[in-house]
Amino acid sequence: MVDSQILVETRQFERRAVVFDGDRPIGLFHESELLPRGLRLGTVHAAVLLAQPSAFDGGFCKTQGGEDVYVRFAKGATPPLGQRLTVEIVAEAQGGKAARGRPVAGERDDSEADPFQAWCNRVSEVIDVQQAHGTDAQARIDLAFEQALSREITLPGGGQLRLARTPALTAVDIDTSGRVERAGRSALARAVNLEAAAETARQLALRGLGGLVVLDCVAPVSKALGAEVKTAFLDAFRAVSPRRVAALAPSPFGLLEASLAWAERPIDEVFMDGSGQLSPQAQLLEGLRRLERDIEQRPAASLTLALPEAAYIAIRPFMGSADRLAGEVSRRLGPNIQIEKSPHGRVEVIRR
Repeated sequence: MVDSQILVETRQFERRAVVFDGDRPIGLFHESELLPRGLRLGTVHAAVLLAQPSAFDGGFCKTQGGEDVYVRFAKGATPPLGQRLTVEIVAEAQGGKAARGRPVAGERDDSEADPFQAWCNRVSEVIDVQQAHGTDAQARIDLAFEQALSREITLPGGGQLRLARTPALTAVDIDTSGRVERAGRSALARAVNLEAAAETARQLALRGLGGLVVLDCVAPVSKALGAEVKTAFLDAFRAVSPRRVAALAPSPFGLLEASLAWAERPIDEVFMDGSGQLSPQAQLLEGLRRLERDIEQRPAASLTLALPEAAYIAIRPFMGSADRLAGEVSRRLGPNIQIEKSPHGRVEVIRR
């Protein structure tokens, strides 16, 4: 029996999927016109080389869809400007940086790129999975995305991890409050640090985080324990992600440093605004998702989707007007649907 599976939820305006290893989410997929991600990891595109920075064996290309990608070439093998290429995306755009790609043989049309299949192929590199659909999957998918967007994660044995991203690195702190464990200081440090190292690795994979990571371990951290913590981190990450990873044993100050290759755009950059809250587009998607689920449960009901003002305004560039969006939903799912501003400033589905 396969203990790992990909749960998939497909809606009118988005597709979400989560890969689970047992009960634990270890990878996410999201696709929507409302939250465009640009060039997706693992997809292959036709492109043209337009610029080559001096002193680098690489250049900036433009795909058929008009998106920029930086492609690195073998030393001394950079083609001339204007050359047509086929490139595979090896890292999505993130942190204001363009997507990165590598040249591949053959020709490909952008219409052939399938981000979901590319994601499934990467998942299969590290874990055997089966796909599952249906309403039973919705709550588990919701919870996985909520966890990936949370700054605090509860450890299985008690206590929490707190993750904070900065322009330079991702810092992870361990909070042992709430942990009930009758053990000496050294035994407690060992149990907490090993658990935290493994959970940190899984969270980094789940959230799509890369670059430099620093985990502040609980003292005391002996040399022997430091080696165990490093191994626990590396083993946990490699069990759920094919990305390159390296780590150092905790320093005398108890800081484990790790370096992870970038791949997918971090999930918080997709869903959150600059203040750390759900973006208006993400709120609109949440409302449409809840509306569609309610229609499935009550097909004959007259429903109103009430949105915060910013999410309501986000309809304009997407669909032109709330009435037009309501009409699109109605044509697919049934009549008696309205969309309006919420007087309470939150996403609500109201039965009229």
